[in-house]
Amino acid sequence: MQHDFRLQAFLLCDKVIREASGKAHIQGVFDRIWAPKFPAMHAQMTAYYRVGLPQGYQPRTMCLNVMGPEMLRVKMPDLAVATPKARLLEGQINIQGFLFPTPGRYTFFFVVDGKDVAEYGITLIPLQQDGTRNADAN
Repeated sequence: MQHDFRLQAFLLCDKVIREASGKAHIQGVFDRIWAPKFPAMHAQMTAYYRVGLPQGYQPRTMCLNVMGPEMLRVKMPDLAVATPKARLLEGQINIQGFLFPTPGRYTFFFVVDGKDVAEYGITLIPLQQDGTRNADAN
C-alpha cells in the first residue's frame, strides 16, 4: 500500500515549547555545531516534525535514523504513535546526550512505519585550537 505523506516541517532545534492551545514555539533552529574536540557530546536537541497523513491511515511506529560522514545509518528506538488528530502527525522527539564521533555531515531521517518521510542535515565542525571558529566554516 502506497502512503503519500505530506511533509510540512522537520528540523532540529534547541527546544519546542507547546502552549495549552497546542501552538508550538520552536526555539534555536540550527544546522551546524562547532565542537572543541571529537567525539563531541551534544547535551540536548529536539527534532520537530509535522506531517500530513493520507485519508484513513493510522501510523503505528516512528523513529529517527542518523547517518554520519562514514555513511553508516543507525536506527534509533521505535516510538509508538498516538492517534493523530485531523490526519496530522505532529510533535517532537527530545534527544539527550547525543555523541557525534567525528566532524562532518550528519543526516537525521524521520521514519514512519519503516518509510523515510523527511531528512535534515547538520554539519559538525571542529573549533580551532584557540577555541575560535574557522572563518571558512561559517
